[in-house]
Amino acid sequence: MTDKSTILIVDDDPDPRKILSDIFKAKGIMPIAVETGKAALKIAKDEMPAVALIDLKLEDMSGLEVMKEIKKRSPCTECIVLTGYASKESAIEATNLGAYGYLEKPYDIDQLLVTIKRSIEKQKTEKELKKHREHLEELVKERTAELQKTINLMSGREVRMAGLKKTIKKLRAQLKEAGMTPVADDPIRKA
Repeated sequence: MTDKSTILIVDDDPDPRKILSDIFKAKGIMPIAVETGKAALKIAKDEMPAVALIDLKLEDMSGLEVMKEIKKRSPCTECIVLTGYASKESAIEATNLGAYGYLEKPYDIDQLLVTIKRSIEKQKTEKELKKHREHLEELVKERTAELQKTINLMSGREVRMAGLKKTIKKLRAQLKEAGMTPVADDPIRKA
């Protein structure tokens, strides 16, 4: 998983921060490790990391609060909750708040790496879909404008043709009043 993605590690325990940082560096991923939720929120706003690994129980605030705020500040950041205090309730709440994953400590590092890889792939797919959707919307706008231009031209021609037909009828009436009859091959008569 060599990627230029940034991963934010939020854990008040220095050991997991150091171990995960070393693993990610070895994999070619840039880790940013912080101890507090407050520091994580500043990083999320400034750096907009691809993934945030968030310990559920931090000293200054709940990991779920941190995740909720990260999602507000950096909506594209995929959040994975790591906890030694797993519960059904916190797992449901994390999922409802938009967590990509919820792993119980001690977690299997390979499982964590697969979860991170999939979250980054999801993020890339969403970016590509957004790019394609924007391109399609632009095409629709362009084609709609072209179609409207054609409709306007057609409407203008119809108005001009209607006006021309009225003029021809008036001319015929005037010719008739003057006692003149139009010539058989007269283009006015064909109109």
